[in-house]
Amino acid sequence: MSIIPLLLAASFTLTSPPALEWSQVTTNAKETISGIVHWETNRFLVVHDNKEEKDVKLSFLQSSGSSWKLSPLTLSDPKKLTFGAQGTSELRDLEGVTLIPGRTGEVLVIGNKGSEDGWIYDLKITGNTAEVVDAFRAPGAYPDSDFESIQAFSIDQRLILVWADRGTARRPATIWAANLTLGVKPVDPVALTVKTPWPTEKDYRAIADLRVSPSGEIYVSSVSDPGDNGPFDSAIYLVGRLERSSKGPILVPNSVQLPVSIVPGYKIEAMDFDSTGRQLVFATDDEALGASIAWYQK
Repeated sequence: MSIIPLLLAASFTLTSPPALEWSQVTTNAKETISGIVHWETNRFLVVHDNKEEKDVKLSFLQSSGSSWKLSPLTLSDPKKLTFGAQGTSELRDLEGVTLIPGRTGEVLVIGNKGSEDGWIYDLKITGNTAEVVDAFRAPGAYPDSDFESIQAFSIDQRLILVWADRGTARRPATIWAANLTLGVKPVDPVALTVKTPWPTEKDYRAIADLRVSPSGEIYVSSVSDPGDNGPFDSAIYLVGRLERSSKGPILVPNSVQLPVSIVPGYKIEAMDFDSTGRQLVFATDDEALGASIAWYQK
């Protein structure tokens, strides 16, 4: 395992970003969005950071004119989510989701199970039902880690899994990457540590979500999270590139990087590229204030 440190510029001048047109999805704290993927035209699959066993964990998000509708998914066998290190820990919440290139209707989600973070589930989606195909704990998990991001990516028809610990004001975030073979836990990951310069609050998280563009650029959302009622802030950074050698993935850092977008007033915990790679959808987990959605043009 190799680790590459990345410390971004400590000071910079904030500039006004292009205005984002935000649309309110919900005002319900149980329907906020912690991960998102494009599913069909005008339809997304989203995951929710809900900690109670009875709470909805996944939904379809459908646009209808200027409004949005959330349709909950059912887990076909929730008991499959109960095995862990002690065999008894329950799924607590979901933090991120990714499509699997080449696998129709199949996704990977990352979340927490009991007191254990960094559990990755392979889910097969049929209609409004999600079936657990496999589960494993992400390499790199340690007592203070908190994983919120995941993406499966294809380079030269080889699958690579990318995931990230969010970091805190006291320690940097870490991006991990490893070759991915479905049904087999990834091994020998490479890692890149990231500490972004803004937001600067003590409740700062360097990586609330992560997305790799079709050309391999690695974008992250950094956020402040002072509590259920905010105020929240977000910044989007291009922190490096994902490449591949004959031995596996390579994480190439940007030595200095300013934010590509500053987004005050929202906590962006979910991002996804459209098929062109030129547009990012942003979705928020604004806690008691609900969730909103917007599009960012590169």
